[in-house]
Amino acid sequence: MILTQHSLVRRIQSGGSEDDWSSFYCLYERPILAFAASYSLDEIECADVLQETMIKMLRVGFARFDPAKGRFTGFLFHIARCCVVDALRRRARRDRRHISIDVTLDPGEGSAGYQLVDAADGPADLAQRAGELALVFRALDLLIEKHCFRPRTVSLFKAVTIEQRNPQDVADEFETSVGNVYEAKRAVLARLRRVLRALDEGEDLEEALAA
Repeated sequence: MILTQHSLVRRIQSGGSEDDWSSFYCLYERPILAFAASYSLDEIECADVLQETMIKMLRVGFARFDPAKGRFTGFLFHIARCCVVDALRRRARRDRRHISIDVTLDPGEGSAGYQLVDAADGPADLAQRAGELALVFRALDLLIEKHCFRPRTVSLFKAVTIEQRNPQDVADEFETSVGNVYEAKRAVLARLRRVLRALDEGEDLEEALAA
């Protein structure tokens, strides 16, 4: 594995280049949008969360990230969650401004969004899993684009691992053997784990794919 001092995060912490920022944005755009959507935000609100998360990372996020204290993706989704809270607060204020004078607002109704964000860890965990799953799909797409695996191999992996389908049914559909299905699962899963581990260590896309 390439040394982490050459990682994308380390480079951005040291100033970074336009290409570094472009790589970071392309890699995490879809995961952050999926994370925001898990809180039932609409398309415009999700786009706002994405923009605000990127701005916060640019201004203070990378300077504050310490790999000794945890995973980079966990840190990133924490920043995104703060932006989600802000979006929910804006929605609540907007709803209060537009409420009809003929409607009596239930005391607990206006705080529904805050209860979602503040409730134990359940919703936050679900949102982070949605973001991480989007990152998995992004990584799988890139493994195909970089010719690490054929699309058929990745499709077999998705069918038995993500869709949780019966291996025999998958083998029948793809006209292959169950052994080939399991081999596709093993090979893609092993490579995917290495890629995601590298991304967690802050490596850029090319480094992660070479992991």
